[in-house]
Amino acid sequence: VRLTYADMEALNAQGIWTEPSDTITIHVRSGVFSALSPEDISVTYRIADFNDKACSVYAWSDPMNLSMDPELDDYVVTPAIAPTATGKLTVPSRADGYWVTSVSNSAFQTCSGLTEIEFSEGIKSIGEKACYSRLFSLEKVTLPSTIEELGTYCFAANWRDYTSRSNLREVNIKAFTPPTGLNGSSIDYTSAFYNIAENAVLYVPTGALTAYNVEPWTYWFSRIEEKAFFEDQDAIKSISEYSEHSDYSEAFFDLSGRRISKPTKAGLYITNGKKVVIK
Repeated sequence: VRLTYADMEALNAQGIWTEPSDTITIHVRSGVFSALSPEDISVTYRIADFNDKACSVYAWSDPMNLSMDPELDDYVVTPAIAPTATGKLTVPSRADGYWVTSVSNSAFQTCSGLTEIEFSEGIKSIGEKACYSRLFSLEKVTLPSTIEELGTYCFAANWRDYTSRSNLREVNIKAFTPPTGLNGSSIDYTSAFYNIAENAVLYVPTGALTAYNVEPWTYWFSRIEEKAFFEDQDAIKSISEYSEHSDYSEAFFDLSGRRISKPTKAGLYITNGKKVVIK
């Protein structure tokens, strides 16, 4: 079978691309859909696991048309949102019935108009260069209690431009345990938050200061302070709200910040960034 250029263009428009060769290989970008964030910014997701109803914020790189962006020193991708989007973006916990558990590499790499991103509870990992750009205007980031992994340069300014820093000056991390690199790798000073604003401040949960008051966190941030993320008594909810998905029903912390698989006795616990009462 020999496909014409028009055939391949039509397939690409449907999220399908081909590799021309003696035996044509057809790739299907399956399970891609869009949903709106609370700020009405359309975000593209890719289904990561049909059985577990999980998806990932998705940036697409077409292997048929790879080109380099000289400012980013990287391949041009189609980001998960329109590059012209401005203001605040909230990446929700759910999209079209799927739990959002990760953010892909380069997801918002060229979106220079975003000033704030809040990643909702349930998101565990953020890919390499997810928010990396010389022109990125990001000023504030909030990461959930479920965050576990941060990819290389995910919030860094362009590492080749040593003379300028990004505008990122406030980072909130609700996780009691500091995130690692992808796949559990270590994070060094040239990694996730490299070259952000000189006066950047990191806020961590009450009781977690000691865990974060080490390199490279102290290298990236001028101050690290505790914040009472979980002190809102109005946020106490029934555990039944989170029993639908295994990641939520099993990710519990006691009030000392220790993660436990599941409560075995009555009491007050933290899950999904909020307090719950187990009776």
